[in-house]
Amino acid sequence: METLCRAASPLSCINRQFSELVSKKRSQTMVKKTREAAKSTSRGYDRSVHLGNAGEHLVMAHLLALGYQAFMADRGNPAFDISVVCEHRHSLIRVKSTSTNSVVWTRKKSGATFLDLREDGDYCCIVDLRKGVRDSRIYIIPTMSVQAAIDEGRRYWTSSPKKDGTQRVDTKGQRLWLNSRTDRHAYEGFETKWHEYLDAWNQLS
Repeated sequence: METLCRAASPLSCINRQFSELVSKKRSQTMVKKTREAAKSTSRGYDRSVHLGNAGEHLVMAHLLALGYQAFMADRGNPAFDISVVCEHRHSLIRVKSTSTNSVVWTRKKSGATFLDLREDGDYCCIVDLRKGVRDSRIYIIPTMSVQAAIDEGRRYWTSSPKKDGTQRVDTKGQRLWLNSRTDRHAYEGFETKWHEYLDAWNQLS
């Protein structure tokens, strides 16, 4: 028996070392994957921030070139991005940039999509950067109209069942599509529905 135990000892040692090596390798792999995921998330966040900044500066450039007095809001302002003054009229702008064929808004914890929503002098500038800065398209839309479109799109989405017949669950986000499909869903066709607001800077005068 003692002989068998002694013979088995080197094998047990090898198995133990192998298990430790496998465990270490798995741990290193997990750390690598975690770091790669973090880098990917960071790149996505940076891309989103850069896109938003590009849209805000593009709107500012248009406003200043048109002769408006325009000022960037403080970075801590959770509601508005730009303040515009034209003689006795004061307007506040929320800039939303996209490089895809849709725009997504997310409700806050309070349930509101837009903080400090106002009936007058409150606008959303949707900056469509699908074709780059030079061929960008900017829609200047009263925020109340955007809110109405979001609400209608959400009602339509939640009222229509899934393919399996079950009821859809309401979510915090609402997507509106910048395409010409006005004959399908309520949340589509806003390239056509909002055409009147394309480059409609005169609303700020």
